[in-house]
Amino acid sequence: MLKTSFIVLTLFFCFGALSAQTNETKFYRDHSRTKEVEQKKAKYSETIITTPDGIVTTEFRGVRKNVLIVRSHYKGSEQVGIWYTSLLKEKNLDYSFTIEYVDTVCAVGPLIDKVGNLFTDNSSVNYIAPKLASKEKSVYEFYQNNFKFLTKETKKGVSGEVLTMFTITKDAQVIDIKVLKGSRILLDKEAVRLLRMLKFSSPPFLNGKPLNICCVLPMRFKVK
Repeated sequence: MLKTSFIVLTLFFCFGALSAQTNETKFYRDHSRTKEVEQKKAKYSETIITTPDGIVTTEFRGVRKNVLIVRSHYKGSEQVGIWYTSLLKEKNLDYSFTIEYVDTVCAVGPLIDKVGNLFTDNSSVNYIAPKLASKEKSVYEFYQNNFKFLTKETKKGVSGEVLTMFTITKDAQVIDIKVLKGSRILLDKEAVRLLRMLKFSSPPFLNGKPLNICCVLPMRFKVK
């Protein structure tokens, strides 16, 4: 009987330790969170929640109505989970994925080699480029309009280039998104998030037939 009681108590203690988390709340008068103030003088609050698995969640709220403004999640320096922001038209930013890094570029056929820019029509080889489903005129314009950084780290300035690779199918789907050469996890994750958002209304055509094409796209970021 004593042995059974010891096992039960030990399991209860272990469960309590694993489920523990830490919370820390700071208060500010300004949106930029440059200087802490007393709670009674604050307009904003920032609560940092750290869970046992290493995920750090930061919630930024308006104090008066306790309205959530931004919620971010990090594991180390990597964005994870679904972020929320009331500051943008796109309220939810999806970082709930794992990046696949590769070092081999996909092979293309001799006809595709002659196309040149895969996102531009080329009548000389009877090639019609895939068309974006959004209002942007190019893939580069799409990612410039949609990349977001909500972290304090970017206030110091951050820049880099991420070399990505993905396939546009004959059904106009974007699949097999990979990183050939990363920069830093902050930028790598944002580059892949953008490509996961990318939608096409029509596939690429060669000689009147839809086809799958593998694209290698450098994505350059610079935040001052």
